[in-house]
Amino acid sequence: MENHLLSTFKRAVKNWWISLLVGIVAVVVGFICMFTPFATFAAITLLFVFSFFVGGISEIVFALSNKNVIHNWGWTLAMGIIDLLFAVFLLANLDIAPLMLCYFIAFWILIQSIWGIGMAFDLQSVRNSGWGWVLALSILSVFASIILLFQPAIAGLFAAYIISFAFIFYGILRIFLAFKLKTLVKYLPKDHDEHRLGE
Repeated sequence: MENHLLSTFKRAVKNWWISLLVGIVAVVVGFICMFTPFATFAAITLLFVFSFFVGGISEIVFALSNKNVIHNWGWTLAMGIIDLLFAVFLLANLDIAPLMLCYFIAFWILIQSIWGIGMAFDLQSVRNSGWGWVLALSILSVFASIILLFQPAIAGLFAAYIISFAFIFYGILRIFLAFKLKTLVKYLPKDHDEHRLGE
């Protein structure tokens, strides 16, 4: 059982760059929102559409390319589909009210953060020392989403900044996770080479 799990993660490492791409896009979106808080929400919404579209396509590619080796690949596929649905919804509602946009983004970040928590425990199961950081960043993202969801007064007043920090936290999480996946091979037994993975 453990050998199968180790093999699964080693073969999945080849697509570590997808998580990196999603993380970079999220961080860039976060900083743009932070330094242009007075930009029209239509422009910000278009930025989110681009972010969700890139993230959704990346997640779907990752899931489908690893469906034969990742036990829970369906969850990643679902996340990608949700991202694309969010992109379509926002594109059709560019004039969405600022507070509604906060709720919308908060819900998306909450879903992604819960996925990150699950990924942290997956990393722990293969004795990866970075799982704690992934867990911590995911929990911080959960807190940010909860503030957006359950503190509408604060969210309405500091909408752009809260969304910015939430995206930045999530982006850092995905970037950190990407590099942990890239270096995961160092933590695996050397006898788990590519030839044996094909057996």
